[in-house]
Amino acid sequence: MIKIKKIAALLTAGMLAFFTAACNGPVPFGGAGEDGSRANADEERARFNEYLEEDFVATLESDLLTLHYTLKDPAAYGIEDVEPTFGDVQPPLLSDYDEEIDRLEGFDHSLLTKEQQELYEMLMRFYRQERSALEQGYAYYSEPCAPDGGVQASLPITLSEYQFYTEQDVRDYIALLGDVGRYYDDLVKYEEERARRGLFMTDDMVDQVIEGCRTFIANPEQNVLIATFETRLDALDSLDEQARADYIKQNHAAVMDTVIPAYERMMEGLEKLKGTGVNPGGLSHLEKGKGYYEYLARSLTGVDAAPDELARRIDERFGELFSRMFLLLGEDETSERLISEMEAFLEADRGTPREQIDFLHAASERIFPDAGDISYNVLYVDPSLEDSTAPAFYMIPPADAPAENRLYINQGRDSGTILYATLAHEAYPGHMYQNNYFISTGPAMLRHLLSYMGYSEGWGTYAELYSYELAGLDDPALIELLQINNEFSLGVLARSDIGIHYQGWTVEQFAAYLDGFGFDTSDAEDFYWMIVADPGAYLPYYIGYLELIDIIDDARTQLGDQFDILAVHKAILDAGPQPFDMVRAHVQEYVDRVRGTQASGSPAQAA
Repeated sequence: MIKIKKIAALLTAGMLAFFTAACNGPVPFGGAGEDGSRANADEERARFNEYLEEDFVATLESDLLTLHYTLKDPAAYGIEDVEPTFGDVQPPLLSDYDEEIDRLEGFDHSLLTKEQQELYEMLMRFYRQERSALEQGYAYYSEPCAPDGGVQASLPITLSEYQFYTEQDVRDYIALLGDVGRYYDDLVKYEEERARRGLFMTDDMVDQVIEGCRTFIANPEQNVLIATFETRLDALDSLDEQARADYIKQNHAAVMDTVIPAYERMMEGLEKLKGTGVNPGGLSHLEKGKGYYEYLARSLTGVDAAPDELARRIDERFGELFSRMFLLLGEDETSERLISEMEAFLEADRGTPREQIDFLHAASERIFPDAGDISYNVLYVDPSLEDSTAPAFYMIPPADAPAENRLYINQGRDSGTILYATLAHEAYPGHMYQNNYFISTGPAMLRHLLSYMGYSEGWGTYAELYSYELAGLDDPALIELLQINNEFSLGVLARSDIGIHYQGWTVEQFAAYLDGFGFDTSDAEDFYWMIVADPGAYLPYYIGYLELIDIIDDARTQLGDQFDILAVHKAILDAGPQPFDMVRAHVQEYVDRVRGTQASGSPAQAA
């Protein structure tokens, strides 16, 4: 049996969850087929549930880190004695995918429930998409050690957030630290193979990775994995002083004798590969680079469209935004006033992060459906990780412990926008709210292992831009100008991503593109290589946002005076993370219900 997360981790640069894309049309949800008796339907549904449970357990049993972040109490699901390993780095085999496709095809789709049909479609799309990517030779095109967001940058924060619910968790964690050396050695071997194939990163990127590693291990005794360990032990009230002291000693030894040497060997291994990265720019300069980017764009966005089509959509959207902006700033006096008010808003002090989140929560109540009480903690990124982590991020809690939400703020990184909007993206009504709402719908456990960045980051971006409407401003023109200003920044990065990786833009072409929008180009070269280092990174944010507003606008057009933004938000959130054609089908079902024109056999919303 192929392990869901392990497969995707290999093809998507070590991410902890997999991406899928809308490669086919909307799934035709339905009940039992005309030829299937109720008994046959019940039997087939039970068999499919067994398959889902087997895949869920098998995936978690193959990766302790994924298991711990997915379930607080794995024993309740029959999962015990999992080997403390990060898993393999090598790509899977085509036969692995063939086996899973054959297993899915062994079910009678027409006999499954609506929810099962939907999950069947998600899994089938994923396996077919990843099989195709492997068959076309893309396995070594992903970069697991990118300067920002690579394994070497993300693993420390993931490990430092590894919570101890039981004493066995402490033992597992220390054993997992012991696997870091093997894992990082395998990553270097993977990079050596990428270098052999002419796919390795540039020397400048290697220097950035090495500098990030050097910063992480600069003060070993104050390393974040040592500094946070005792605090995490505090959660275990039953731990006696002798056991506590023993674990602190073991953790210290694991960090000093395994983790830090692993980083040193990685630095040495990558240094030796300098000079082998010959690509002068984005993916389009590589032999199969454009094909890989096409796969990446579909995978990351959940939209079945070629990069050229996505670029056209962005260009058209920019035309609309420019028209609106010119209307808003038509007169000099109005322009000066709005710009002055916008600057004042962006510079205003809105209190602590918690105060701002609570404000956003209260302001959202009549716009977004209730997700119940959401408890959370606001934490700050350790200084040793500030240069290699995002300005802010949300740690998804275990599926069986949704109350344990944690938000991180990086005080050493400028997000390019105000904290208020960033918190809207990460907390409320963004990721934290959306994730808790999704859990409240009671989805199949396997869906917690499926990651659709286009949906999740598109929603985060939508929440970020919607936050200006929740800010208590009286002037609609000012609200719209703030939204346009923020959206342009996001959109330009997404459009540049396509330009650099698919259309072959040089540094000079990229700088000229920025200049055309009036952006400062003094740092254009740095931004260019930042985009080169992480292909597709900006697509799910902006393309996902464009998909959502298109779905919402379509519902508004169809419903007219019957349009209810809260109800449309609910339809989107009830759908949960999935490809956008399937989200659209959920919303269309809601629209049809309101209009009273739902046709027999039309796509139906999963229960």
